[in-house]
Amino acid sequence: MAEKKFSTRKLTGLAILTALVVILQFLPVKGPFFLITLTLIPIVIGSALYGAFAGVAFSLIMDIWTTFSAEGGFSSARYLFYVGTALPVTAVYAVSNVVFLAILSKPLLRKLERIKIKYGVFE
Repeated sequence: MAEKKFSTRKLTGLAILTALVVILQFLPVKGPFFLITLTLIPIVIGSALYGAFAGVAFSLIMDIWTTFSAEGGFSSARYLFYVGTALPVTAVYAVSNVVFLAILSKPLLRKLERIKIKYGVFE
């Protein structure tokens, strides 16, 4: 049986990772001379699990929250500015996800299949 393009499991996973992106956007790590946001962690995980489309979607969602934090509300003009500014980085990010998934997907899927069989995961 062919796997559906958007299964309930994938949509649920994307929703959970999106919620993490939103939560982590508001919980930066503050140091004496730096500010680190941990939002890239669920974005990278989502991209690895669900592909380049998910990475781009997470980036667009993160830009929504960037607009809220910068403006104190949502401004479509400011959002389009942030999306336009991030577009080159997002494009490189999407292409690199496709390349890395093309190179690493078969070995990683073999390992995950072994874990699935050995431990009875998702049965």
